[in-house]
Amino acid sequence: MRKDVGRNALVVGTREQLGRQSLLVRDVNWISGEAPPQPIPAQIKIRYKAKRVAGMVAVLADGRTQVTFHDPVFGVTAGQTAVFYDNDKVLGGGIIADREDNIL
Repeated sequence: MRKDVGRNALVVGTREQLGRQSLLVRDVNWISGEAPPQPIPAQIKIRYKAKRVAGMVAVLADGRTQVTFHDPVFGVTAGQTAVFYDNDKVLGGGIIADREDNIL
């Protein structure tokens, strides 16, 4: 599930524990030039060949962007791109933050 470099350990778990309900995205670029003022429904794609999944995208008070999925998503990897869509229209996207940065 994650690396614990300090303990030189690899933390493992069950498939259910691997599913992510939310994540944070950094360095977000909004196509309109402005972030939405309130949470918006979107389809989110977390890898180039991944299918889009339904969720909500919200810009937090501190400027971070939070994605919350309707159903758990597997294969979320820090450093990959997350792109937000409204049907076929790209709303924006950014880089999935490291797990340590995903603590809300």
